[in-house]
Amino acid sequence: MTQAGKLVLVVDDNAQVRDLIATTLLQMNMVPIQAHDGVHALLEFRERGPLNFIGAIIDLMMPNLDGTHVIRELRLENPKLVSILCTGYPTMLSNANKQARLFDAVLEKPFSVERFKTVFFRAIMDA
Repeated sequence: MTQAGKLVLVVDDNAQVRDLIATTLLQMNMVPIQAHDGVHALLEFRERGPLNFIGAIIDLMMPNLDGTHVIRELRLENPKLVSILCTGYPTMLSNANKQARLFDAVLEKPFSVERFKTVFFRAIMDA
């Protein structure tokens, strides 16, 4: 089964990070759906159909709803969703992921395009 053309939710309150990830996903033949916070992410996810998404890249620290709350909600509607935690707070990283192994992979900011691709492909392949 090919992953090309599948939706990937990109949730980050930093527009530059969202744009970098979205541009990279487009180059990988994915369809990025961007959201600037957790509330917007849930709206986009539900509007486009939860089962149409293969993955989500989610910032940990965001206004309104943080990344852990967002992934819990997304997984209720699509348990097979591959999720990547993206954060610039490495000390919070382990605590956030230990809460219930909510995320399939972790991407620490700042990151290179190559690092993103490696983490993304590994998470998709391991799912």
